[in-house]
Amino acid sequence: MDLSTLRPAANTAAAIADSLTRAEAARAEAQIGVTEAKRRRDALLLDGTPAQLAAADKALVAARELAERVEAVIEQLHARRADAEKSEAIGQHEAALRAYEKADAARAEWWRRTAPKLQALIRDGAAQREEVSRLADAWARSQECMERHHPEAELRNPVLDRKSRAWK
Repeated sequence: MDLSTLRPAANTAAAIADSLTRAEAARAEAQIGVTEAKRRRDALLLDGTPAQLAAADKALVAARELAERVEAVIEQLHARRADAEKSEAIGQHEAALRAYEKADAARAEWWRRTAPKLQALIRDGAAQREEVSRLADAWARSQECMERHHPEAELRNPVLDRKSRAWK
């Protein structure tokens, strides 16, 4: 078995997870190899020649070493996947942070450009309201005076734009 086939294609969590899937399959294959090598060696213990037994022992050792290497690869892949997941989560967090900061900077810039205009509009609106209020009071006093001194006079009431008075 070529252990290099268990290497991840990239250092992403997804690529490492794919390698882990292959490594788990390799683990099962390696365990089968150990079991078969042990069965062959055990069958030769009583009836095999010393050369056959030595070859079977060598095959069993090689199968166990391969199984141990596959386990080590799996441990390494788990550690790398955890690191990759952490790194990717940090990257997503940083991207969200940058987007938030960019949106806040755009809002602040909008406010810097717009606030003086809004303040001027509010100031002008307040001045107009004060002027209208002053003139309304003057008209009301005039109306009272006219009703007291000239009750027979037909006085016209003001025609006001009620829509513009929505904000008091």
